Amino acid sequence: MLGLVGPWYPKEWPEPEIKWAMIRRHWGQGYAAEAARAVQAMAARHLPDLRLISLIHVENQASIGLAIAVGATAEREMPFRGAVYRVYRHPLGK
Repeated sequence: MLGLVGPWYPKEWPEPEIKWAMIRRHWGQGYAAEAARAVQAMAARHLPDLRLISLIHVENQASIGLAIAVGATAEREMPFRGAVYRVYRHPLGK
């Protein structure tokens, strides 16, 4: 087990997202990026109308870097669970 990456949409989330949570010793090895790109491709193929986000705490530089690396762009900031989060919009798949 390296961690988990996949579609995620709890009821309190603003929109469906690509979630990633890797075990720390596997950070920085490209596994999350590879898996996030696979989720983007799966969504494009099987859920073409689904617009995915990643909801990331504004201080989480590792997740922000990953979102940008897989083509997501910052869309807006919003209060969430007592802090400020940024919505990163994932590109529509190919």
